[in-house]
Amino acid sequence: QSIIKFLTDLIEKTDIRSQIKHLSATQNSIGIVDMCSGSGVFGVALAKVIGGKGTIHFVDIVGEYHQTAKDLVQDILGND
Repeated sequence: QSIIKFLTDLIEKTDIRSQIKHLSATQNSIGIVDMCSGSGVFGVALAKVIGGKGTIHFVDIVGEYHQTAKDLVQDILGND
């Protein structure tokens, strides 16, 4: 929850909010690429803050993190 709060505050304090709203209005979905994703917690939290439909791509050289990232998606975002 603290990461989601941090990202929400960051997005609201910058112009990113209007850019994301514009993208959401003009696109059917939004893609997120989480480079050096590790467990994927920031990418998943960002998806939660943005909302809507889309795809998250996790990129990391440590393969064990991939399952953790998938689990976080289920835990934080659910099956939607």
